[in-house]
Amino acid sequence: MRADDWVAGVQPLFHGLDATQHSMSNPRVSIAGDRATCSMYVQASHFLRNKEGDAEFTIGGYYTDQLVKTPAGWKLCGVKLTVAWSRGNKHIMALAAEPAMKAPGR
Repeated sequence: MRADDWVAGVQPLFHGLDATQHSMSNPRVSIAGDRATCSMYVQASHFLRNKEGDAEFTIGGYYTDQLVKTPAGWKLCGVKLTVAWSRGNKHIMALAAEPAMKAPGR
């Protein structure tokens, strides 16, 4: 998937949330020539006031990122999120996407 396509797909979701905080830690990088892999822990909290339950949904796990060295420096060429746990109201993610789904032209 092209990066621009991924951004276009998730942008309405994040615009619909009241706030988010994504914290990443303990990066480990292995380099092989002009390629690299970076693994790191992630905790991502999402917030949306709503009438259907808790205002928070948080996931935890790790990212495994693939990078390539270019003349302009190291660039991401792949991202994989592995979710190990979650807590809170997972339904706020669908609620956050609703305004974009109701927009004219959809």
